[in-house]
Amino acid sequence: MERRRSDITDIGLYRRRRRRSYMLRWLVMLVFLICVGVGGFFLARSPIFDIAEIRITGNDRVSDEQIIKLSRVDLGMSVFAVEEDVMEKWIAIEPRIKAVEATYRLPNKLRIVVEERQAVALVDGGDGHFLAVDESGRVLERLDVLEGLKLPLLLGITSFPKGVGPGYTIEGEQIAAGMRIINSLESNFMGEVGEIDVGNVQDIYLYTNAGLEIRLGDSADIREKFLMYQAIVANAEENGRLSRIAYVDVRLTDKPVINYW
Repeated sequence: MERRRSDITDIGLYRRRRRRSYMLRWLVMLVFLICVGVGGFFLARSPIFDIAEIRITGNDRVSDEQIIKLSRVDLGMSVFAVEEDVMEKWIAIEPRIKAVEATYRLPNKLRIVVEERQAVALVDGGDGHFLAVDESGRVLERLDVLEGLKLPLLLGITSFPKGVGPGYTIEGEQIAAGMRIINSLESNFMGEVGEIDVGNVQDIYLYTNAGLEIRLGDSADIREKFLMYQAIVANAEENGRLSRIAYVDVRLTDKPVINYW
């Protein structure tokens, strides 16, 4: 009993024992962390984490090969070699890419999901080329021919220098007027639109693929103007006079004008 009382009352001995116990716990923790770090180091360099598959979805105009090249990632690279956000920034440099999300699926798969910008019109580049633009006027592609693209051609736009390419954004009242008209048209009619001349935004001309000229005036009240145009065309077709129409003038919806050959 006296020995136990001596141990309890010896404060110095008690403190030394507690200090040794505290240091032992930290030593065990340190060894554990070193083992985890070393193990993680070698595990991260294991071939099991080398990229074996790159899957890309959501792309149409931009090829898989182009996206992989932009990502700066190749098969065989470690999934830990490139961060997703850095990869996304590299891919987003492509003007036709609107959004991108890259994710790793451990142990060795990479998935890239992209959203492309959609061309809604073509612009006469003024140098023998055509520019495919999205709804904001951003140039997506520079084209020599128009094969395979059933988009309205905007004429008369002079607010940009010749030779511009992908990534350039066309601005000004002419492109804005053209986009207002395109956004106002019914989707089932867009396939009939051939050209829209917005050189004079107060006196816009639209030409259908069938060669019919529609005089719109400015870009206001486009829906009403096209409803009037459609009613005129339907009546002319019913009376067998559609092929004789030279132009339809709907600048004043309450006073439309039809000119026949």
